[in-house]
Amino acid sequence: MDEDANDCPEKLGGVDFKLWFRDKNDEDCCEIADAVGFYSDCSSFSSFSVGQWNMLGSFLSHCTNLKEICLNYVVFTKEIISALFQSDGSYNFPLERFNIECSEGIGAIGMAAFLPFLKTRKELKYLDLGVCNLGNEGAKILAEVLDHVRIEELDIRHNKISDAGVSSILASKHSKNLVKLAIEGNRISHQGIEEIASFSRRYDIALQTIHIGDDAENSDYDSDDDIDDSEFFHFDAESIYVLIRSLSTNTTMKKIDICSDVIFSNDDDRDRLADTVMELVCNTSSLEALRQSNHVLGEVVASCCSFFPDRMEKSLRINAREDISNDMKIRSKLRSFFFRGDFDMYPFLSMKPAWIPKVLELMARSEECIGANHWDSGCRRFVITLDGNLNGMYNFLRRWNVHTLFNFRSSQFEIKELKEKLTMMAKTQLESDQKILQLESEVRNLKVANRLLTEEKMLLQKEDKNCGYSRKRLRSESD
Repeated sequence: MDEDANDCPEKLGGVDFKLWFRDKNDEDCCEIADAVGFYSDCSSFSSFSVGQWNMLGSFLSHCTNLKEICLNYVVFTKEIISALFQSDGSYNFPLERFNIECSEGIGAIGMAAFLPFLKTRKELKYLDLGVCNLGNEGAKILAEVLDHVRIEELDIRHNKISDAGVSSILASKHSKNLVKLAIEGNRISHQGIEEIASFSRRYDIALQTIHIGDDAENSDYDSDDDIDDSEFFHFDAESIYVLIRSLSTNTTMKKIDICSDVIFSNDDDRDRLADTVMELVCNTSSLEALRQSNHVLGEVVASCCSFFPDRMEKSLRINAREDISNDMKIRSKLRSFFFRGDFDMYPFLSMKPAWIPKVLELMARSEECIGANHWDSGCRRFVITLDGNLNGMYNFLRRWNVHTLFNFRSSQFEIKELKEKLTMMAKTQLESDQKILQLESEVRNLKVANRLLTEEKMLLQKEDKNCGYSRKRLRSESD
């Protein structure tokens, strides 16, 4: 090998070839590098023989601390995969990250060859299979990996996967453990987006970030492919609206990245996207709708949009804050979006009549609305709004504690109340069980008493019969 190849990645056809192994102390990496004659951070291995791959696989089987493997732009064959991850090898290293991005020769056959190795990596959390030509068959094999391994970050961009492949992946046993999913550049249609939307409605998922979109212009697909490209390359803005609306009950999704050169490229679509997001994260149609809005989604990115309307950006920034509770987010949205101005009467017109006296009472007693201090003849202090107008009243209303003002029930309070109800139900159940045991005991006692009475009655009847025989015998003897 050329000595200069150890100094930087060799470029063949304008592509960087990279072989990268990493563990906590780099001990395994250095051992591997010394054994096959390359550094651990980069190497040219395009001319590796099967024997060299076998040697590398042998050393991998002896690693104990290997955490990360990155093999990019490798022209994998079944023989190379079998040599590198030997089927008879025993791997004891706790692999957490596996990256073979841009290895287009893998396909479904290569994925099947990787399967025995991948599905035994119980510590694996990150899997990058971007641009690996998987197709739907490869996606089905990947789903089998997800049936065995709890992967948290999955990158399958630009893999010619259509709706059927997406369905296989989302239906896998541990798909619920995915935290980040990058799936753009595939052949997903509106139906596939609906499949993802349905997955997002599940209560047991952990998904926080999704990268989704088409890539008709930049993807290099086979000319002999029997699939109509136009059918799968694009989904429209309506598909994204469906996905966003599906998050109304979702409590995990924090970011949606829409990678498309065509969707939301005009102002009308961008405004509609903003309205859809606002309806999700800050519905101001009523106080109850505001409380039940999504308070988790904090970022929506679209590659065609350099900016979004301020109202959408502000509502997402409120959601993105990690240092405040949902109650505080509700208050921020109430201040920012529910009241449209200092003299906006709409909130009062839609307010429940029972709240109005409480609001007015709180107004009069609020330190935030003090314009002047007054003392009556009884030396009691009271306050008024600044200059006697409504400006201070509205400012106070925007800042007041939402739960105190509008009787919003926090999730913590509801949980506490449910726990108290469960405790009372358990106590009632215990009392009922004790009562049942007491009644059963009384029934048993009654049965015993009844049996004793029956036996006593039978004894008395027998004695009475014997007495009758005795009287007859006495009469006969006297005669």
